[in-house]
Amino acid sequence: MKKRINQNQLKDWLDSLTVLEYPIIRKEIIDKCKITEQKFRHWKAGNSRVPVLAQEIINEIAGKAVFN
Repeated sequence: MKKRINQNQLKDWLDSLTVLEYPIIRKEIIDKCKITEQKFRHWKAGNSRVPVLAQEIINEIAGKAVFN
């Protein structure tokens, strides 16, 4: 159940971004986490777990705690 909660937090935050912000943030996450676009889509869809180190990077990019 915790896995699904983490994925929903990422999706909720990404969905709250504007149309102009989203591609910039998506590229920054992909570059800083050193992942493929496919892996990013898996994280957003909840099909793959977001590692703890990547969660910290995403929180830093967001400027807030996306993952509790």
